[in-house]
Amino acid sequence: MATNRNDVSPEEQNPPWLGFAKLLFIVILTLTAFLLTRSMVRHHFFSGGQQNRHDTTEP
Repeated sequence: MATNRNDVSPEEQNPPWLGFAKLLFIVILTLTAFLLTRSMVRHHFFSGGQQNRHDTTEP
């Protein structure tokens, strides 16, 4: 006998806070990646390290 997919018991449905938790996790993950990328750019990670070395004496 075939069952109707619309007849789902309440125990099988996701709780309403689960959607909020997923959204909050995605927002925190995105914010963390943004801050990490911003920090890496500020510290010249992608261009090979420290850019301005103030050496006053040359050998």
